[in-house]
Amino acid sequence: MLSSKFLKTYHLRLLDVLCTGPIQLLVSKYVDNDLLKLFMIITGLGTIIYNGHNYLYINRDIIDKSIPLVHNIEGKYQIHRLYNILIMYPIFNYIYNTTKIPQPLKKLFRINMILGFLYNLYYLIVLNN
Repeated sequence: MLSSKFLKTYHLRLLDVLCTGPIQLLVSKYVDNDLLKLFMIITGLGTIIYNGHNYLYINRDIIDKSIPLVHNIEGKYQIHRLYNILIMYPIFNYIYNTTKIPQPLKKLFRINMILGFLYNLYYLIVLNN
């Protein structure tokens, strides 16, 4: 059975699918470094696929639940949160500070980074206590 805390965050999965992943893909268009561009594309597509899977896993009965990508109680494995905090968001920050991105997209990307970092940090701390 899924915890009520996890069920309350299911709508964030749709936000990730419809906003966060596409923002990352759009930012990739402006990155000159091929490795960082590939990182942004993989991260954007991964965000859409992972969170789409988790949304369907939680809200629909069409995903095979024998091999979940989602943690049944906490939504995301703690190692995934650590990766986001220690690797993904620092790379995003580097891209933000070194890439010429149109201002509206740059603002959306910054909001994406700040909220995502705080969300992952909060649940990393709360779920470890």
